[in-house]
Amino acid sequence: MSSTQDTARSIVRRLIAERTTALVVATAVLVVLGLIGALVDAYGLTLACILVLQAAIAGYLVTAPESGSETGTAQAAVDRSSARTLADIAHARQSILDAIAEIDPRTK
Repeated sequence: MSSTQDTARSIVRRLIAERTTALVVATAVLVVLGLIGALVDAYGLTLACILVLQAAIAGYLVTAPESGSETGTAQAAVDRSSARTLADIAHARQSILDAIAEIDPRTK
């Protein structure tokens, strides 16, 4: 078990060290998966990609180096961004469900 934990810690340390590259790769992969999900009407996959992308961006912001006078600024930005993104996702989810209800005669 400890070798698994050591491996996980090593991977996390490397991702933090290369956080910009990791964010670019994660963004590219998640955008492609999200587009594929939207094209094949797999909206659960699309919403999951949006949530994971939000987590990747939050992780990038949290691990960004801060100067002494900006303590807490990154955390506040993450909190504001998370609240906006979650509200947008909830609105988009409701719009998708409404559109499905209008199209699918079984839901009426």
